[in-house]
Amino acid sequence: MKKISDDEQENFKKVFNELPEDAQHAVCWLLDNFDLAAELCRHSDMTEDEIEKYKTAAREKDDYLLLVLLNVAEMYKNGSLEEQESSEQC
Repeated sequence: MKKISDDEQENFKKVFNELPEDAQHAVCWLLDNFDLAAELCRHSDMTEDEIEKYKTAAREKDDYLLLVLLNVAEMYKNGSLEEQESSEQC
């Protein structure tokens, strides 16, 4: 796993504390259940446009848990999570 610098940790804390309470809960859920979220999102059949459409709807409803799951799905779709997973296996 990538080592996080002190500056990155402080930045995360600052951004996290500025989030609405429900969004903070969603982020905590994701951190506690990332393996489950990854399994749910890894092989999504949604297109990037569909993900964006659902993200917009989730934002409008303040559905932060759906929003974090859609972000994970999007990261798999664009390959950024797969690249990180493969580099961690080496």
